[in-house]
Amino acid sequence: MCRLSTNQTKCLLFDVSDHKSYFMVGVHEKHSPECGGDPASAPALFFMKIRKRDGAVLTNQKDGEHFRPLWSTPRMEGCNAN
Repeated sequence: MCRLSTNQTKCLLFDVSDHKSYFMVGVHEKHSPECGGDPASAPALFFMKIRKRDGAVLTNQKDGEHFRPLWSTPRMEGCNAN
């Protein structure tokens, strides 16, 4: 299985914003009694840009700063795009 986060899906929040040429998806920790953490915060784990014209996905998951194609991130190595 290929994952960008070790968090369970139920412990993630997704914040989507619409930009001219892409959608930006913020992936945050969900803090709750079930997931742990301070419920007053939801720290960002990483962001993904999804280009509207072709669906290409870029992420800054590796270093939090530079966006790279999703399939080139270290945790995704060995995964195929299918």
